[in-house]
Amino acid sequence: IPMTDIGRITPKMDYRYVRVSGRVVSSPYIVEAQGETTYVSFLIEDHTGRIRVQLNQGIASALAASGQMPWEGAVLNVSGALKLSPGNQVKLQVHRVGQIEYLTRQVAARDGATSS
Repeated sequence: IPMTDIGRITPKMDYRYVRVSGRVVSSPYIVEAQGETTYVSFLIEDHTGRIRVQLNQGIASALAASGQMPWEGAVLNVSGALKLSPGNQVKLQVHRVGQIEYLTRQVAARDGATSS
């Protein structure tokens, strides 16, 4: 999958697979139900723009269980499918843990303390 500048991603690219590289610029939004992580999203930014990355049910749970949550400040390569949401917002949907590659890591304990 070729590397794509985030700023070049458009709504016309709906369902296209891309790979982006950038820094996580927001703490992950995490949804849990019955003790299991069911959804995770975060923003990633490169020199051209920002995109929201989404992980649903199985991938969110696997990422949380592995302790590999992408915290603010981490630099990642992420590949996945672009999805158009209401309001013509394009989001990057990740389908497997292996689609997230850490270039630098920022990890955080549940209490919010971070280290790299």
